[in-house]
Amino acid sequence: MSVLVVVPGFATRSSIWPVRFREALEAHHRVCWVDRVETVHQRPIEEGAVLVGWSLGARVLGSHPEVTAARMLITLGYHQYFGFGVPVQQVAFATFLDRYRRSPKPAIRRFQQLVVRGEPNPVDALQCLAAATQPVAEINLEQLALLGLPMPDLPIPVIPLVGQDDPLCQLPNTKLPGGHLGFLSYPDQWARAILGVI
Repeated sequence: MSVLVVVPGFATRSSIWPVRFREALEAHHRVCWVDRVETVHQRPIEEGAVLVGWSLGARVLGSHPEVTAARMLITLGYHQYFGFGVPVQQVAFATFLDRYRRSPKPAIRRFQQLVVRGEPNPVDALQCLAAATQPVAEINLEQLALLGLPMPDLPIPVIPLVGQDDPLCQLPNTKLPGGHLGFLSYPDQWARAILGVI
């Protein structure tokens, strides 16, 4: 049985993962639910672990000094670089980073309003995001800036899972429902997708 190391994204705690999503993964694997992306590099990676990172969490896992100990990296809502397949978002990242540096709370709110756009019930998704938001004082700006750099070439498989309506990342022929928060709106389907590639 593999251990799964599951990491949330920007400005979000591990409470973002819905109960049905958690239960589906825990029924098949031992799961380490990392609470904040900021703590990822403080933890050693167990040999043969399966890494699962959402958005910024995926990029930070890709930069972990022990990433090669893992069996694979599964990225949720992220592929190769920020805004993959959505050029307007890739270009907008530098502006977002500047706005965040000057006024973090409004920047987080704008980000949250953007990422819920691909969900069938954006109001519910926004409430879940708000409930899981971490305090600004805990956010690591250096790690956030990693989104401006492409994912390094890794000697382990990197498997992207992207929602068909994701406003921040698009892959051709994707079948997963929902958007950047597809695991919130469709927890069973997203958990099955992760289990299916392990």
